[in-house]
Amino acid sequence: MVTSGHRNLLFCLSRLTVFFVGIAALTGILRPSIYQPMTPPEMMPGTMSQDILSLAAAFGLIYCLSAIRRGSGKAWLWWLGLTGYLLYAYGLYAFERLYNGFFLLYIGIFSCCIYSVILFFRSADLRIFKETLNRRAPRTGTAVYLLVLVMIFTLVWMRMILPAIKSHVPPNGSSIFVMDLAFFLPLLTIAAVQLLKRRPLGDFLAPVLLIKMGVLGLSVFLGGLLAPHYGQPLDWPMLGLFALLGVGGAVLALHFLRRLGPLSS
Repeated sequence: MVTSGHRNLLFCLSRLTVFFVGIAALTGILRPSIYQPMTPPEMMPGTMSQDILSLAAAFGLIYCLSAIRRGSGKAWLWWLGLTGYLLYAYGLYAFERLYNGFFLLYIGIFSCCIYSVILFFRSADLRIFKETLNRRAPRTGTAVYLLVLVMIFTLVWMRMILPAIKSHVPPNGSSIFVMDLAFFLPLLTIAAVQLLKRRPLGDFLAPVLLIKMGVLGLSVFLGGLLAPHYGQPLDWPMLGLFALLGVGGAVLALHFLRRLGPLSS
C-alpha cells in the first residue's frame, strides 16, 4: 500500500510518536498534578482517560508497525486510525495552551502525527480499494451512522457555543469545537457521501475514521466513568452518546475490515 521509499520515514515518525506519547501519557497518569493549575477540575476526568487511551494507542501503533513488516496491508488502516486519534488528542492539548513541562512534547506529538498523515497520503496507493471490498460491505449503514453522529455532535456543540457567543465567555475546551466543526465533522460527511456513492475513497476513509472515533469515544466514556472520583456527578446522556461513539465505531470498524479482501503492505 505504501511505497518502500517512504515507509522507513513513516516508521521513524511513528516510533518518535510512540516515544513522545509514552513519556507524556505515562507521566500524566502517574503524576496528575502536572496538569494543575491550567486544567479546570471538571476537565480532569477527561484528561486522565485521554492519557490512558493515548498510551494504549501508542502500544497499538507498535503492534501495527510489526504487522506491516509481516505484510499486513490492513494494519495500515489501524495505524492511520490510531495516528488520527493521537493527532486529535494532542492537538487539543497544544491548542488549549497547556503550558506545563510537556507542552513542547505535545506540539512534537501533534507535528509527528500531522506529517505522518501527509506522508501516508503522499505515498499510498489507494487504487487497491477498487477491488478489495465486496458487495456485502456495510456501506449504507456506516454512512447513516456517520451522518447521524455529524448531526448529533453539531447540535450538542451548538448548544454550548451559542450561549458562549451571547455571553462572550468562552467555554472550557473550546478547541474541541474548532477541531470538530472545521475538520472532523466535515470529514465524516465526506466519507458518508463517498460511501453512498460507492466510491473507493469512502471505502478507505470509513474504517480509518471508525477506528479513530472508536478510540475517542472510549476515551470520553472512560472519562465520564471517572467523574465521581473527582467529585463530579455522572452525566448519563453524555455517557450514552460516547458509548455509542466508542462501541458503535469499534463494531462497525471491525465489520468493515472483515469485508476487505487481502491488502498488500
